[in-house]
Amino acid sequence: MIRDLVEKSRSYRVFDESYKLKRNDLVDLIELARFSPCGKNGQYLRFIPIYKEDILKEIYPYLTWAAYLKDWTGPTEGERPTGIILIVSKEGTLIDPILSCDIGIASQTIMLGAVEKTLVVV
Repeated sequence: MIRDLVEKSRSYRVFDESYKLKRNDLVDLIELARFSPCGKNGQYLRFIPIYKEDILKEIYPYLTWAAYLKDWTGPTEGERPTGIILIVSKEGTLIDPILSCDIGIASQTIMLGAVEKTLVVV
C-alpha cells in the first residue's frame, strides 16, 4: 500500500481548478505532517492553510513553478491549485541546517496524504 502511494507521488504542476479544496482538506494534510519525524525533535515548522480564492489570487504571482523549465511560467487559468499549504519556520530557526530536511519530510508526507485522499489524480 505505501509502495502504491510512493509510486503515484510526484511533482504536480497542473491542477483541476474546478475542484475547490476546503480548509479541512488542508488541515488533514497538515495533521499528517505534524506527526512526521523532525531533526532534534525541534518542532520548528509551522503550517498555514491557504484556500480562500481572494488570498490565492493575491499570492499566486509570487509563486515559482518548475524553475528548470525556462519556457513554462506555471499553470494557466483553470489549472491553478485551489489550496496551498505554506510551510514556515519558527522565528530564529532559519539558519538551522536541519530545517531543509524537516521541510522535505513534511512536504513528502503532505504529498503522500494528498495522493491517498485522491486530491491529486495520476
